[in-house]
Amino acid sequence: MKGFMRQRGSSWELRVYLSRDPVTGKKRYATRTVRGGKREAQSALAEMITEAERGLTVRPTATCGGRRSSRLNSIQRTRCRDRSGSGSGST
Repeated sequence: MKGFMRQRGSSWELRVYLSRDPVTGKKRYATRTVRGGKREAQSALAEMITEAERGLTVRPTATCGGRRSSRLNSIQRTRCRDRSGSGSGST
């Protein structure tokens, strides 16, 4: 299993390759940010790799399309609530 870590300021970004998406064929990664030293990041990366190898729930990073659709759904719900409020038409 492949893992990667890079320093971003005072924190570390950890990435672990999970598999390819069966629908799109794109590579899937689990990403995690660790605040602290390099040793803490290395042990967290080793833990992530172990979890990924065992098939435990390692949350993959969300796709841009998934984030966009969930954001659009929340906007649509907000707009529907605003339009059906008590303030419509009363002046």
